[in-house]
Amino acid sequence: MNLQGIVTRFLEPNTDTDVIIPARFLKRTALDQFEPYAFFEKRYSGNTVCEPTLEDKDYVFHKTEFNANCSLNHPNCGEATFLLTWFNFGCGSSREHAVYALKNYRVIIGSAPEGKSPFADIFRDNCRQNLIWTPVISETDFKRLNQYLDQKLAQAPVTLSLDTSGDRLSSSDGEFSCSYSIPEHHRSYLLAGLDAFQKAKFEIQTHLKKIETWEKTNELLLSRSPNSSLK
Repeated sequence: MNLQGIVTRFLEPNTDTDVIIPARFLKRTALDQFEPYAFFEKRYSGNTVCEPTLEDKDYVFHKTEFNANCSLNHPNCGEATFLLTWFNFGCGSSREHAVYALKNYRVIIGSAPEGKSPFADIFRDNCRQNLIWTPVISETDFKRLNQYLDQKLAQAPVTLSLDTSGDRLSSSDGEFSCSYSIPEHHRSYLLAGLDAFQKAKFEIQTHLKKIETWEKTNELLLSRSPNSSLK
């Protein structure tokens, strides 16, 4: 299976979850539609007005002005579903809302220099549970990819492709390609296509079916059980 999408970048190291989703937005009662508030202090200028409403128990934009210097607002990165990040992305608080705010990205690419971690562990696992791929590429390939994007994004959007079984990340024009790594238990979970709730429900249903099958094939044994009168 291949995942394809336009790529954008956020390359600040040690990006903590409060940068991804500022704490004030955690007061929202809904657990969806956090994407407009992602990287709020980076994406929007100081002229943006976004205020809470008691009636809707939500935050409403009254005036929106994007920060032209933020890489996420690059004119050729609209509708991006791939996000390239730098080391220790998602550190700080373990708030799951940070991942909710990034659910428009199907793939978040990580990398790090030697001795550093591409992702905070809890953040990466929260991504897995919300079906977001977190492939890791080497520092050398990270630099190559950035050089490629510097050249190509000046002309047009760039589409990347993630081969989920072949461990390759490549550009649609074939000019960039590299290997990536991801824990095998992440891969199997993501390929199953079930989020945490769906997976738990599926496992419970599977175990119930096994119990039902066992009971049917062991009716005689159960009838002789001291507790059979309780059934």
